[in-house]
Amino acid sequence: MPHCYRHFTAEDRDAIMMMRTTHSTRAIAAHLGRAPSTVSRELARHTVDASSGYDASLAGYRARLARHRPRQQPKLPGKTHEKLYTARMSARYVSSSATFFCFRRIPPLKPFSPFR
Repeated sequence: MPHCYRHFTAEDRDAIMMMRTTHSTRAIAAHLGRAPSTVSRELARHTVDASSGYDASLAGYRARLARHRPRQQPKLPGKTHEKLYTARMSARYVSSSATFFCFRRIPPLKPFSPFR
């Protein structure tokens, strides 16, 4: 069964802002039909100042900024990681190969046999 991911809408954020002062995170999550960890993560990411609390419009703005922010690119260009892993390079040397260019070939694993 495929997962269906969806972002918080403006109405969801308004409900969180209104219910935050009187209800628990679990109660808010049950009202929205979301997991409690999702609501908790939303509150942690988008509450700027603890004294002012959660602001729905500011949270929506910050979420849009984070959605369009590019993610960090891998250190090795292209499909170098895939090539190194298929060549059975160790993970330590793959991660350090961008700076030290050290490659070490790991011999293939021998099948386990109880009759040696």
